[in-house]
Amino acid sequence: MTPPGNILLFLATTSFGAVLSWALWHIGPLYLEKYETATTIITCAVLVALVVVIWWLARTQSNDASKSSGFIEQLEESKKKNQKRNLQAFEEVGGNPDAVENLKKLAGMLTPERRKRYNEVGAKTPRAAILSGPPGTGKGRMVALMAAFAGVAMVSVSGSAFMNTYVGVGASTVRELFAAAAMYPACIILIDEIDSFGGARDGSGGETSLTLNQFLTCLDALPVGVLVVATTNLLGSLSGPLMRAGRFGDRVVVLEKPDLAGRAAIFQIYMLLHLRLSVFLCPRGQINPRILAVLAALTVGMVGADLEKIVNEAAIRAGDRDVGPVRLRDLLEAVTAHRKELQLLPEQPAVERGVGRAETLVAAAAATE
Repeated sequence: MTPPGNILLFLATTSFGAVLSWALWHIGPLYLEKYETATTIITCAVLVALVVVIWWLARTQSNDASKSSGFIEQLEESKKKNQKRNLQAFEEVGGNPDAVENLKKLAGMLTPERRKRYNEVGAKTPRAAILSGPPGTGKGRMVALMAAFAGVAMVSVSGSAFMNTYVGVGASTVRELFAAAAMYPACIILIDEIDSFGGARDGSGGETSLTLNQFLTCLDALPVGVLVVATTNLLGSLSGPLMRAGRFGDRVVVLEKPDLAGRAAIFQIYMLLHLRLSVFLCPRGQINPRILAVLAALTVGMVGADLEKIVNEAAIRAGDRDVGPVRLRDLLEAVTAHRKELQLLPEQPAVERGVGRAETLVAAAAATE
């Protein structure tokens, strides 16, 4: 509840308690002998109610303050982390080159020199952007890399954090979030899974509608340099006013499932960054491209999160062996296990034949390792 709302509730409760106390003080003696027990019980109940209300108001104000300070603390931490621009930030991702280029351009708009240039020519930078795509495509990770690339602070909030049983609490959280972000000359606000409250409104005027209305109001009042980036798996379900031009309709970036080349690039990034590989897999510091092509062929339909899990599972298997680095056999066993978990079956005979050839090639290579 907002501070003005707390004050009004406190005044109303205090006034009610004062009137009731006056009535008990002046009228109570007339009936004291007859209703002595009832009067005592009522008086005690009023006092207990006042104590409970005052405690609840203090607790609400404390929660609001801690929530706001949490946003500021998160912004401060990311500001220290991103003091200098990391122009190589996006080299840690692969599989969506078009989306990466769009996000680089968007992040570049937050730098002082670009904002000055846009101001000179009379251009308005987008105040919001939305990332859409299947689960596991790295939408949240992309936003964090945008902040690192631009060298600005970032605060991340889940869409479900704005939902509350009590009407008005979500709107209060929205105001506190945007107020904290407005304290910085440039920053990014990440709203993860915005469809939690940003769906089409039903006109009921409930908590979801109030939260969305407050969010739209704060979004329209954003200062230059603050960018709101939202992620969702359900782009088509979002509210029309939310997606109109001037809001999230200005920039819509779609992250697709990686294709064959994209999966090979993702495998290379994860394997070089996180694994100690055998010489067969990584001769002269570079992963054998044929091995990457085979692994990509075996993981048709998978996203980046699946590939990361496969690489980590291969490392776990190598650790269980307790001998030597990660081998091709470890990767193959991890791929096979994950394919079984997903019940991944090729949709076309051509894909089936391609996977079959890849499995044959990999099995032969693993046998010689």
